Amino acid sequence: MPSATVSRLLDLPPVRWARRRRFDQRFATPAGGGACRGVYATFAEAARSAPSTSSLGYDSTDAASMYRDRLDRVFPSDYPVLYWLQRLLHDGAHVLDLGGHVGVSYHAFRPYLPAVSTVRWSVHDVAAVMAAGRVLAAERQAAHELGFADALPDAAAADVFLAAGSLQYLEPTVDDLLRSLVALPRWVVINKTPTHPRRSFVTLQHIGVSYCPYRIHAADAFAERLAPLGYRCVDQWENPDLTCVVPFADDAGPITYRGYAFVRE
Repeated sequence: MPSATVSRLLDLPPVRWARRRRFDQRFATPAGGGACRGVYATFAEAARSAPSTSSLGYDSTDAASMYRDRLDRVFPSDYPVLYWLQRLLHDGAHVLDLGGHVGVSYHAFRPYLPAVSTVRWSVHDVAAVMAAGRVLAAERQAAHELGFADALPDAAAADVFLAAGSLQYLEPTVDDLLRSLVALPRWVVINKTPTHPRRSFVTLQHIGVSYCPYRIHAADAFAERLAPLGYRCVDQWENPDLTCVVPFADDAGPITYRGYAFVRE
């Protein structure tokens, strides 16, 4: 870390302006992939701030080709979800995987979940990503277990609602998403959700192939959203291997990624 003297120099107005200008220039190029910029009140405001150098959102063939390195590997942040799924899945169970991309969690978890061969696993994501997921499922001979729901309200009733790293990209809040389902699932498992200790806001993330509005949730209020629907939080954890920083936004940190398990009783 820089010394206190260096930090003061870096924060001098002319130096900070030059650093911010350099960051903005990099953010508008492929080299800025993975970075976040700005603090906004809404998704629309964040989207309007996006550079014109790339597209918006995940609904593209480029986005559909992401995360292939995760198909056959379990990362540290995945283990709490595996812990719960090993206990919740049974013959005939149905998992609704919101924002599950091409079925990344299904493919990665498959060797560790003995019951998965008798489980119905449904993914809902954007159209281009789901199209790639259907092709991949056929190639991996998993199409009989892994399906894709074109519309979230049309998805069949699920036993487990899974959102692993997807809620931050969705404008509806998790309680509104649950209300849109044909029936409320008994279990809700959420993972890799960025939280701030005091406030909720939206930033803009460069995912490498496009820009996406990216919601940071207020940690204290997050679990409370599900209480009116009858859910009780039975577990929560941090994902210490994940980080998010919004440069030049002094009130935007610290951001901690968290996961939760809820049961509806």
